Amino acid sequence: MPRRKKKFYRLLEVDLLDRLKKETVQRKKSIKRFLFLLLAVFVVYSFLSGPYGFLRLVSLFKEKQEVKLEIKELEAEIMDMEQRKEKLENDSFYLEKEAREKLGMARKDEKIYKFVDTTETSEGLIEDEDQR
Repeated sequence: MPRRKKKFYRLLEVDLLDRLKKETVQRKKSIKRFLFLLLAVFVVYSFLSGPYGFLRLVSLFKEKQEVKLEIKELEAEIMDMEQRKEKLENDSFYLEKEAREKLGMARKDEKIYKFVDTTETSEGLIEDEDQR
């Protein structure tokens, strides 16, 4: 009988050892999976956000395109102003035209007539007449 008990206990030991090995292997696998998942989440987060993330780089690229467009528009405006300056310095007819249109200037022998929009005035008169 004592032999059977030893065998039985030995079988139990082997069975317990096998179970422990399986459990530790499963724990190691689950820990590895968790760490891999954590690493994957970190990599995806780093890729998408942060100062060097993909979304930030895309927004910076769009902003760069907008700034380039604005630079081109401003360069065109500068060229127009330089041409206008050149005309004002050299072309007396253009200078006179600008003085008349922009500044409302005239020669000594000319009279300037300014026309008032009558629709606003007439509406104001109609409202005043209704109030009387």
